Amino acid sequence: VVAQVPAEQYPVPPDVYTEEAPQFIYSQPLDAYVAVGVPYDLVYTGGAYFYYYGGYWYRGPYYNGPWVIARGPLLPPLFLRYRIGQIRYYRNHEFRRYQHYRGSYDGRFHRPAYRGRRR
Repeated sequence: VVAQVPAEQYPVPPDVYTEEAPQFIYSQPLDAYVAVGVPYDLVYTGGAYFYYYGGYWYRGPYYNGPWVIARGPLLPPLFLRYRIGQIRYYRNHEFRRYQHYRGSYDGRFHRPAYRGRRR
């Protein structure tokens, strides 16, 4: 039996601040978009953004939140299938491919509209 931890006991993730919207590139093994060039573990699944912080995944409607803990039905199978180290591996692998083929990269991108700092 797994004890349920009240949501208020999860670490509150820091806000995501960027000068422009982060670039996301598609990782085929993950079947999701992963943010590159930012110091955050952000994943976009097509319906929501996910932010890894303090050992937990958080879900939000935008790349900079607002964030709620992602558990149960809010947690896509992707995060049950892969640990964070594997997600970072696939992200880094695709980013290296993107950098190598800069002018002729054939992968998919996602760049959301810039939201500025959340208030």
